Amino acid sequence: MVVGIGINVNSAQDAFPDDLRDLATSLAAEAGHPFDRAALLASLLLELERSEGLLLGQSVDLKHEYMRLCSTLGRHVQISLADGEIVEGRADSINPDGSLRIIRNGANAGTILDLRAGDVTHLR
Repeated sequence: MVVGIGINVNSAQDAFPDDLRDLATSLAAEAGHPFDRAALLASLLLELERSEGLLLGQSVDLKHEYMRLCSTLGRHVQISLADGEIVEGRADSINPDGSLRIIRNGANAGTILDLRAGDVTHLR
């Protein structure tokens, strides 16, 4: 398994490209103070090491742990699909393959979408 992570740590909001400024943020922008990147990296690596058992299936079930922490589940969401289609519904659960299960609203109300890729926005 290969895991890739990108974390914007001390980036100022105006450092992001124009098309990302309203979407991207950094830890410093959200917290209101800069972070020690070396200390953050050390903490991240320690947490990944602690979680290695989860990733290898030797401890707590990773899917259930992810579902417990996921702020999207149970929320009304809007999804922008790669083909430009916009879907709204409720984020219901995480499927065994890791896809997000959406129960659609609107014309297709009640039908299920198993989302493997798309931009998900929480709606109020």
